[in-house]
Amino acid sequence: MNLIDTAGQILRFNQVLLILAKHGFLQLSSRLHIKNTRFYRWLLDQPNDWRDLGRRLRNVLEELGPTYIKFGQILSTRYDIFPPEVIEELESLQDAVEPLPFRVVRKQIERSSGQRLNNLFAWIDETPLATASIAQVHRAMLRTGESVAVKVRKPGIERKIRYDLEIMTTLAELAERNFATKAVLRPTNVVRAFREAVIEEIDFDNERRNLLAFHKNFEDFDGVVIPRLYEAYCTKDLLVMEYLEGVRITDAVRDETTRKLAAKRSFAAVLKMLFEDGLYHADPHPSNVFLLEDDRVAFLDLGLVGRMDDTMRKRFFQLVSAAYRKDYERVADVFQAMSKREHLLPGGMNRERMLEDLQLYLGRHADLKAKDFSVFAALKEFLQRSRKYNLVIPAEYTMIFKTLFTIEEVGTRLDPDFDLNSAVLDFSAHLFAKHPELLEI
Repeated sequence: MNLIDTAGQILRFNQVLLILAKHGFLQLSSRLHIKNTRFYRWLLDQPNDWRDLGRRLRNVLEELGPTYIKFGQILSTRYDIFPPEVIEELESLQDAVEPLPFRVVRKQIERSSGQRLNNLFAWIDETPLATASIAQVHRAMLRTGESVAVKVRKPGIERKIRYDLEIMTTLAELAERNFATKAVLRPTNVVRAFREAVIEEIDFDNERRNLLAFHKNFEDFDGVVIPRLYEAYCTKDLLVMEYLEGVRITDAVRDETTRKLAAKRSFAAVLKMLFEDGLYHADPHPSNVFLLEDDRVAFLDLGLVGRMDDTMRKRFFQLVSAAYRKDYERVADVFQAMSKREHLLPGGMNRERMLEDLQLYLGRHADLKAKDFSVFAALKEFLQRSRKYNLVIPAEYTMIFKTLFTIEEVGTRLDPDFDLNSAVLDFSAHLFAKHPELLEI
């Protein structure tokens, strides 16, 4: 078990418990065998509905700060564990961060690069383009004339996040010892997966490698761009990349033809990432997808990415293909293959009930007009009820579903008549022609 043994850790640990109690989770503190929880009992207000639970959980995470907000954002991918009301609240988590004073940014750039600021840049805008919990971004111009975006990791942020991760791990271990949890919902497994994701996200060397890989994957892809990286200027706390002039894709004021094209390009790009490259942007919400002045689509902020090995790509492709064919038995087979043995709830998978619901959800969507049918919407409904079948899908797959649901929403906001089916089927035909082994059982 991790030890909370420094004065700062003990204070933070107690702060976490106080905030849990403040927002009506006193029972959790009590079941963790923490002393003196009666002190917080007057704060308890525990209405018994999912919407209220989700709201209170969101409030807890926002009050606890960046690490916990990121944890909530990861939990928002777990359609298979949480009901829709809780997912919606987690999806609305806001990371309200005050920008660092520019003197701190300057010091961080100079310390990390070993050079004076005016030796690196002809000029740099002191007002950030974007501010988040891990880093903030400033526009600048290199002395060689290129316009760049400079992403600066906040000083001390890695230590702070690792500090919170130790506390989260300890809380998860306490919960596992003191709650009768089902194996699939082991808190330590959830925190371990989150820990791996967030450690990867704060590692600028990792994001640098991601940028290089994505840029290579899309160098010949029409209408989609990944920022070029200026490697000579990058350090473990600094990323310098091409500045791309544009706006959030859903804020773009363009003619109907351009918006339809942007919807098609962004969706096709994500399908390529998933099924062709096996390396995908795991957070393609509108703030990370821009429409440029020349109508190209740009994917930004590649700190959080997912990877699919050949087995995962094959399973996911087969799942989507079987869902379109209304091959319910095959869909059930693939879901069962996706679920690891430890992700089955006691009693084993309830296949009969699963098949009944697959027919219900896929059949319901099949009754819609072709352009209104969404296989992903049907699968989302199914996932939200998957615990009924004694089945929980591993996090590496739920992240893929979340990515597809997000980019589909972006597409329909750009173009209400966006033909998801044509986009998926066209890409599937292209992919199957290149990789016929994807459909092999």
